[in-house]
Amino acid sequence: MTARSQTLALLALSALLAALPLAAADDAGTSDPFAISLFPRDVALGRAMAADGLGYSGMESNPALLDSQPGAQLGLAQAPGPFGASVSSLGLAWPTLHWGGLGLAGHWTSLDGLQGSNEQGQPTGSLSYSQWQAGLGWGHDLGGGLSAGLAGRWMGESLAGSSGQAAAMDLGLAWQARRILDGLQLGLVSHGLLGTSLQLGPGPADMQGPDWRLGAAWARSLWQGSTELRLLAQASKPAWQQMAWGLGIEVGILQHLDLRAGLRPEGLAAGVGLKVLGVGADYAWEDGPLGGLSRFGLSLDLGMPIAQARADAAAEERKAMDASVQPLLDAAREDALRLSAVDTARALKDERFKALTYAQGLEAFNDGRMADARAAFEAVQKADPSYLKVDDYMQRLAGIFRQQSGRKARSSELQGQALESYRQGVALFLKGRYQDAIDTWSGILERHPDQPLVLRNIEEARRRLDIQEKKP
Repeated sequence: MTARSQTLALLALSALLAALPLAAADDAGTSDPFAISLFPRDVALGRAMAADGLGYSGMESNPALLDSQPGAQLGLAQAPGPFGASVSSLGLAWPTLHWGGLGLAGHWTSLDGLQGSNEQGQPTGSLSYSQWQAGLGWGHDLGGGLSAGLAGRWMGESLAGSSGQAAAMDLGLAWQARRILDGLQLGLVSHGLLGTSLQLGPGPADMQGPDWRLGAAWARSLWQGSTELRLLAQASKPAWQQMAWGLGIEVGILQHLDLRAGLRPEGLAAGVGLKVLGVGADYAWEDGPLGGLSRFGLSLDLGMPIAQARADAAAEERKAMDASVQPLLDAAREDALRLSAVDTARALKDERFKALTYAQGLEAFNDGRMADARAAFEAVQKADPSYLKVDDYMQRLAGIFRQQSGRKARSSELQGQALESYRQGVALFLKGRYQDAIDTWSGILERHPDQPLVLRNIEEARRRLDIQEKKP
C-alpha cells in the first residue's frame, strides 16, 4: 500500500473520531493527535478548560490546577463512533496533603477493517488503525493565589503496519484573581511545550509547535448555596490552525446535578452530569465533521475531600506539638517560681535554665511572637548549641524574618485586642471554620488596614472555603 493511500485513510479516520486534522504529508508525519480533551465534561463546556479543570480530567485541562482539586477522583470515558470505532479514556486527579496534586490520563482507540482507496476511488485493501496516549502530571500551589504544573505524555499510533511514538510536555499556570473579581480564575497552558510529532513510515517527521491556551473561569454561588454558576471562556492558538475559541456555562444544582452547554467555531455542545454518594455519570454531545457525536463517562470520588483531610492533619499536628511541649512548659513554670534573678544568672549553663528558656521559646513560637522566640532560643544556643532542636528553630526563625523584611507591618506588631483577634482567627482556620476566620481577620483590617499577613491569611481562607463549598 502506498504512503498516499495511508494518508487518505488516516485523514478519514481522524474526521471519524472527531479529532483535529493530523496534517499528514507524503511521508505520513503527523502532529500531536491528543491536543484536545476527550472527556465528557470538557467537551460539553466547549473545551474552555484552561482555567477550570475540575475532576479527573484536570491533568489535560491545566496541570497547575491539580493541587486545587476538591478531592481525589477516578474517571472512565467512552466516545462511540461510526463503523465500530470508539475512543476510551481514563483520568485520575489526586491532591495530596503536602506535595501538591498528581494527575494521570490515558486514551486508546483501535479500528479494524477500514477500507483504503486511491485517488481514483479504487480499493487498495483493508487497513487497521490504533492510537494511544499515557500521561502523568503534577501541580502545586505557589502561594498568593498562583499555582503551576507540569505534565509529560507518551503517545503512539499505527496504521497498516507502520507505527510511531513520540513524547510531549505540557506546562500550566493558574491564578486566583479575586482582587480583580471575586470568584475569577485565570489559566495559561502550553500544550506540547517543546513541539510534538509522530512519525509513520519512512522520511523525516514534521515537528509541530505548541498549542497555547488562555482561559478564564468565574464561579458564583446562588440562592443560598443551593446552585452554583460557572462561566468559562478560552482562546487558543493551535500550532497547525488559526486562532480558536470556546465558551462554556455550567449550572450545578444541590451538588448532585450539573447542566452544561458550550460553543466553539465548529458548533454547539451540551451535556449533563449526575453525582450521588461520590459516584458520577456524565454525558456530552457535540457537533462533529460527521454530525453529532456523544461521549459518556463514569467517575468515582476516592476518600474524603482534601480540604477536610488537610484541616484534620493540621489539627493533629498542632495536638502532637502541644502534647510534646506541655511537659516542658509545666517544668518551666515550676522552675520560674523557684529561681530568682541571681539564680537564673548563675545557672546559665544549668539544665534547668536551658529547659526553662527553651520552653519559653517554644511557647512564643507557637503564639506567633517570633521576636520573643528568637531571644529565648539565642540564649539557649549560647549556653548549648546542640540543645534539643534549638538550631532547627533558629533556622526557621531566620527564614521567617527574611520573608518579613521590607514589610511595613508584621503580625508581631499587632497589640492588645488586635493580636488576640489574630490568634482567634488562626484557631478558627485550623478548625476548618474558614468563614469565621475571614470575619475575625476582617475586623482587624477595619482598625489596622496595613497588615499584609492578615490580607494573605484572608485570601488563603477564601480559597479553602471555595474548595469546601464545592465538595459533594
